[in-house]
Amino acid sequence: MKQTQEEKKTKKEVLLQKNENLKGGQKMRKKLILAMTITIPIVLIVVLSTASIVNSESAPEGSIILLKDDFEDGNFTNNPTWNVDWTHFQDPDGSNRDFSLPQLRTDHTCYFEGTINYPRTAFLYTSNPTTVGSWQFDSKLSSAEDQYNNLILTDIDNHWNSMRYEIAHQWNEGSPVVKFVRCDGDRAHRVRTTLMTSGPVSTDWHTLKISRDNFGKWELFVDDLRIGTVVDNTYTDFPYIFIGRYGGFDNILVTIPPIRVTIDIKPGSYPNTINLGSHGLVPVAILSSAEFDARTVDADTVELAGSGVAVRGKGSKLMAHQENVNGDELVDLVVQVETENIDPDSFQDGFAILTGSTYDGQAIQGEDEITIVPPEE
Repeated sequence: MKQTQEEKKTKKEVLLQKNENLKGGQKMRKKLILAMTITIPIVLIVVLSTASIVNSESAPEGSIILLKDDFEDGNFTNNPTWNVDWTHFQDPDGSNRDFSLPQLRTDHTCYFEGTINYPRTAFLYTSNPTTVGSWQFDSKLSSAEDQYNNLILTDIDNHWNSMRYEIAHQWNEGSPVVKFVRCDGDRAHRVRTTLMTSGPVSTDWHTLKISRDNFGKWELFVDDLRIGTVVDNTYTDFPYIFIGRYGGFDNILVTIPPIRVTIDIKPGSYPNTINLGSHGLVPVAILSSAEFDARTVDADTVELAGSGVAVRGKGSKLMAHQENVNGDELVDLVVQVETENIDPDSFQDGFAILTGSTYDGQAIQGEDEITIVPPEE
């Protein structure tokens, strides 16, 4: 179908706007990079109502699970392997280890208990698989107002001598709250700076989560409610995770988010119209940027709204090639997706979602507008 001059003008304006949006995102990233050495000394407070446990066993959509433990295996030595750190509670000569090991309750949640002589607990620790992503766990406090549960990110396997960042479910002035804290200095000279805190919560089960992106932006969540955001790059290396103190723990989960990529369905065309009954193919460009090389994407993993990349004839060669689609001197990846397998029920507000992964296993996700013609009844 031939296009009118007005349609061509409109298409050109849309494509120009896409490029401007991409450039704007790059400018914003540059601004964030400049802020990487800046710590924002602000405490954010959000009041929460009491809440019951939220099942945190499943990862956010599109995320990759790096570490998960629901304690259903009945121990602390498999998947992952947890070690016990006694350093908080022993004398320098190694004495006074008068504590019971962490206990597993009948419901398989982890529960920490001390003994009569030392009514405190040990900490469990394991390797931290990432510095960018999210760390979460379910926490239940006891009623004693001097008790708390926490998850600590630190740079050595001795949390007492080196704490970096901590998310804690604790009592504060007579009410349980959730805090995100930066810890500076060693055991003898520790300074704790509260970066974010919730309002009062309950002692019952809550899902606590902290996330961090490449630019040092941290976000705190309680039961999927975002408490606040803060940028802090004081520490960028924390290869150990500690959990411990008092009360119940469950569903430890560490995930990384997919890389957000820019895609262009039917490059050079707007609107992006598709006839599901055409039995044809839809070209989709995954665009490279200053931060992302589309050539690293494994075309065999790519799906657009549930439809994979087509193969040539009766062979196994995928219909994918590399070219500079948008004239920015960066090589992009273009794949051909089978039209009839596209699932319109998966669209989000008129946008089709593309998923996939790079050759090294990092998930990617992008979206673009799409219009089904003729309209479905």
